[in-house]
Amino acid sequence: MRRCLPGRGGDRDKRPAGVFIHAQALSAAAGWQLYGVLALLLVALIGRWLPRPGELHRSGEKPEPLTLTRNLKRLVWSYSLAGFGYILPATFLSQMASQRFPDSLFAQFIWPVFGLAGATGIALSIATRGLGHTHQRLAIVLWLQGVGVLAAWLLPGMSGLVVGALLVGGGFLAAVQLSLLYGRELAPNHARYMAGLLTTGYAVGQLIGPMTSALSTWLTQRLEPALGIAAVALLIGGALVWRPQPER
Repeated sequence: MRRCLPGRGGDRDKRPAGVFIHAQALSAAAGWQLYGVLALLLVALIGRWLPRPGELHRSGEKPEPLTLTRNLKRLVWSYSLAGFGYILPATFLSQMASQRFPDSLFAQFIWPVFGLAGATGIALSIATRGLGHTHQRLAIVLWLQGVGVLAAWLLPGMSGLVVGALLVGGGFLAAVQLSLLYGRELAPNHARYMAGLLTTGYAVGQLIGPMTSALSTWLTQRLEPALGIAAVALLIGGALVWRPQPER
């Protein structure tokens, strides 16, 4: 597997900047520099609306300090594992399709399938909000994503990649929504803080994912072991939130 860098492989075709990099035949280093500049510009645009120190809550409110209970910790771990488990198939699905079907246009349709599945998944999550509990629906979503990762790895041909794109992509936005909602249920007075904490955990998981894929390809010359680890991470993430623990 090639490393997914700006301007080559991976998910270059799903972002306008990636299309520009590819069209201009820029090097990977130039591509990362371009992304860095764009990130700085976007941060500068939104910086004025970010909360200042001590402004994580609405004015006039002074909630009690947040205590990270057992269930909150399990949720943070679960969402961090979700970020780790999601990023590997999300990054390499189109590349896997290109390897399996080198002379086919099928690889170009992986991302539209992934995106449509994401939109459908969040719609289904909203439509089923009255069924069961939030933590149970979150666990099911993460388990389905884990099954999708295994399908992309183990099922041969087109079917495995399509099932993987549908389940992993379909659970992406739903997992985000349900995790934030569950965090709000566990800590109703600290919704903003929990959103930041969960997002940080998810980002850390996404950073560890590429390192795992690099180790996998370095040690075994294959990506599949990393996909197996990603699937296990998603299954564990679901198990962590399926049954809340009694608080002491």
